[in-house]
Amino acid sequence: MRRAYGSAFGLQTTCLSRVRGDVREQLVQWGRTDIADDAALVTSELLTNARLHGMPPVRLALTLRGGAGDRDRRLRIEVTDDGPAFNTDLVRARWRHPSADLCGGGRGLLLVDALCTGWGDRPLDRGHTVWAELPCGAGR
Repeated sequence: MRRAYGSAFGLQTTCLSRVRGDVREQLVQWGRTDIADDAALVTSELLTNARLHGMPPVRLALTLRGGAGDRDRRLRIEVTDDGPAFNTDLVRARWRHPSADLCGGGRGLLLVDALCTGWGDRPLDRGHTVWAELPCGAGR
């Protein structure tokens, strides 16, 4: 089974609380209330990064992958914008560096990393997509 949801909007006009509500509502419609709050938080963090570092337009896609009894069932969250891609290995290396200081920011992707089974950045011909996957299988 594969279910998808998508939305597009401008960076400056996006009300994150509205988008978080839309994500929760979509997951309720899909019967996935167990991951609705985590999905809303991850979406909010990815959209905030797009607002701070990306370029419009911004597109959000949610895809529920796997069957009802599938242990590998997951929700993929993708935020695409027209800004440049970034090196996820460098982001992760910064967290491990002894001089790492997250007081000025940088905690959003660390939070995404903690909640998700995986995340990354995929360059496109124009822009890039930051993706994250939340587990929602039988073992969750």
